[in-house]
Amino acid sequence: MKILIGIVAIIVLAFLLVPQFFFIVDETQQALVLRFGDFDRVKHNPGLNVKVPFIETVIKYDKRLLRFDAPP
Repeated sequence: MKILIGIVAIIVLAFLLVPQFFFIVDETQQALVLRFGDFDRVKHNPGLNVKVPFIETVIKYDKRLLRFDAPP
């Protein structure tokens, strides 16, 4: 019985921690990765990316709006 409880606890922890390691960039977005609040890198390509949990944060922007160049 203790083994079953241990396995269930590991599965629950995995479901809680694994999403903290990954983020998805859509093809209409670009993502800024901040390490401790300072700029670290930009992700332009769509897909699954990796980040360091609790140290890096991700801010996503819609890159369709960033290509608009208004006349002065």
